[in-house]
Amino acid sequence: MKKTISPKDLKMEIGKAKWEFTKRNPMALKALGLEEYRRTYDEFYVNRPGQHESSKHISFDQFMAECFATPAVKGGSSLFWLSWMKAMRKFLKHPLLVDFNEKQAAYREQILEDAKEILDELLSPVPPRTVLLAFDPEKPKKMIMAEIEELVDKEIELYRKSNVTWVFDENGRVVGREAAPRRRNKWLGMVDELLQVWDLYQKAGQRPGSMTFRDISRQVKRPLSTVKDQWYKAYREIYGEAYVRDLKYTTEEKKETADELCAKCPHEAKCIWASGEWVPCADYLAIAGKEKRMDFLEYRDDLLNDRSIEKWRELEDLDPLDPPDPPDYE
Repeated sequence: MKKTISPKDLKMEIGKAKWEFTKRNPMALKALGLEEYRRTYDEFYVNRPGQHESSKHISFDQFMAECFATPAVKGGSSLFWLSWMKAMRKFLKHPLLVDFNEKQAAYREQILEDAKEILDELLSPVPPRTVLLAFDPEKPKKMIMAEIEELVDKEIELYRKSNVTWVFDENGRVVGREAAPRRRNKWLGMVDELLQVWDLYQKAGQRPGSMTFRDISRQVKRPLSTVKDQWYKAYREIYGEAYVRDLKYTTEEKKETADELCAKCPHEAKCIWASGEWVPCADYLAIAGKEKRMDFLEYRDDLLNDRSIEKWRELEDLDPLDPPDPPDYE
């Protein structure tokens, strides 16, 4: 069942979801550099004296969720406070003994000196998607919020109008424009269900997908079509692209990633040595992907020997991953 999430909890819920999806993508974990996050977590939440007894102690998953939680609104006061501290350090006496106007002038000059660093921080992650607003804290809060809401509505409308993709013809002439798709987090309320279906599918191992989906449907007591749709949605969020059939097959890049992770794996007992040959574990195979089976080539060889052009052409239209029954030559 899709859960309702209050607006104030959206940031952390999105952070949790992004981390859970990333955990299930080996290549994304490799690019993330998880060791550095682990060291930071250990420094602040594990190795500090008395930290385990502190109410502020959080799990590593909670820590990573906070790292992935990108705020919709960012306060800039702390950045300007750093400029204030720099300006005050330049005086040879206590700031309270310095004239107010002199302090204000020094503060302004320091802000201009730090402008690049301040803007770099305020305009992240992408400048066109960042709107800067300033308000006077001495004004009534209701007045401030009303004006901010009005400004935000105008900025969002302007952004949506300008966020378009131009369409060109074969001669490079503009023939129109398309509004960029708006990313909605409709899946956020069903993250637990998406992850449940994904994990059950992964645990099923090497077996036909149709059989696995039916089994999952019975376990979670949801319609088969819903289970399939949730698996596809989970795949899109985990890998950042829609699933297509060829993505499950192995590539040199996937093998390289699997080999690198395998070399660091502490669970050598999971690997099997059969007749002197190394047989990788299920985790390795999940990363490296499947090898394409070319059994259908045997049928084609038989048809070539038989010189049956009609049957050869008939096979050309078949899915190579779903070979037909061997031909009957009687």
